[in-house]
Amino acid sequence: MTYHQLDSVYDIGNGTVNLVRIEVPSLLVGHQVNEITVLGEIQVISISRNNKTFLPTLGTILEAEDILYISVIIAATDKLKSMLDLL
Repeated sequence: MTYHQLDSVYDIGNGTVNLVRIEVPSLLVGHQVNEITVLGEIQVISISRNNKTFLPTLGTILEAEDILYISVIIAATDKLKSMLDLL
């Protein structure tokens, strides 16, 4: 299963924060989680890889077929899409 768009998994609080799921885009394979982290706006909170899910560090290297779970404030959704090359 692949996710080419942001798949909204859960709205948090009053809807100003969203948990989204996406398969890591090929352009980010080999890059670190910190490259798609914006303090206070965008945070990778877990990664599913090879049927295991873990909490990444900022230095975690993204691999092909990783499924990213990302917390994002609604106001930063377009920024995240741009970082993931989805615009």
